[in-house]
Amino acid sequence: TAGLIEKLYACQAGLTMRILNDCKTYKPKLGEEVKTWIENHSHLVDQLTPFFDKLHNAGVLDLAMLVIAEQRLRNLYGG
Repeated sequence: TAGLIEKLYACQAGLTMRILNDCKTYKPKLGEEVKTWIENHSHLVDQLTPFFDKLHNAGVLDLAMLVIAEQRLRNLYGG
């Protein structure tokens, strides 16, 4: 599970870098970088929302759920 945790942290970093790089194009107001990125990538975010809602409501997460979450996050930022 330590490897999976590292992969989740890598996803967090990768998504952050993607948002910051895309901000060069969108030029959002300071503090609205994430909001602007989500608005410009709503088609991707909308595909993931039901899955992450399901994770949130699951109560207990198992390893398989976390592996799928990591894969979907990685796909979100293109990693």
